[in-house]
Amino acid sequence: MKMHGTIRRHALLGLLFTASICSVAFAQQMIAPVRVQYAVLKKVLTFDRALPLRLVESEEIVVGIVYQARFRESLNARDEFIRVSKEDKDRKLFDKPYRIESIDVEDVSDWKKKLLESKPNILYIAPLRAVELTTITKITRDAGIVTLTGVPQYVEQGISVGVGLKGGNKPEILVNVTAAKAEGADFHSELLKLSRIYR
Repeated sequence: MKMHGTIRRHALLGLLFTASICSVAFAQQMIAPVRVQYAVLKKVLTFDRALPLRLVESEEIVVGIVYQARFRESLNARDEFIRVSKEDKDRKLFDKPYRIESIDVEDVSDWKKKLLESKPNILYIAPLRAVELTTITKITRDAGIVTLTGVPQYVEQGISVGVGLKGGNKPEILVNVTAAKAEGADFHSELLKLSRIYR
């Protein structure tokens, strides 16, 4: 088991090194490009020991994307995430295929209902404008949904995992351990050693 963890850690280190060559910022709030975020976050999820236990009875994984259709940066992030995921030849996690559900928070009347009805196992938060993150994190913590983002400030504010950049071009994993625990995640210490930690 220790050897398996070491192999995964080396794989993640290799991914972070390789991804560092792509340093063009996608948008003002998101420092790392969505393509880099996708690769890093997908690998990060394999370090969550609790997630496969929650997926035992599921035939597929649902990845929700919370975004705002009328906020260009947010819409672009959603579209790019979907585009990158479609290009992924191994569109699986824990040997299970996944599909993406988009949840537009501009539709104030029913976005919370849609979020719950889509039953995501994982929720990616795109850049948002004038939206209280606590509205989202209350739902995810109650439902045991792991949250991810490419906006570093959101990790400080209660989203579990994010991707930023350090040194200008090297991807950096950000983990809010308090938020992750509240959402039911159990990240391996090997991942935490490679991450910037928030509490």
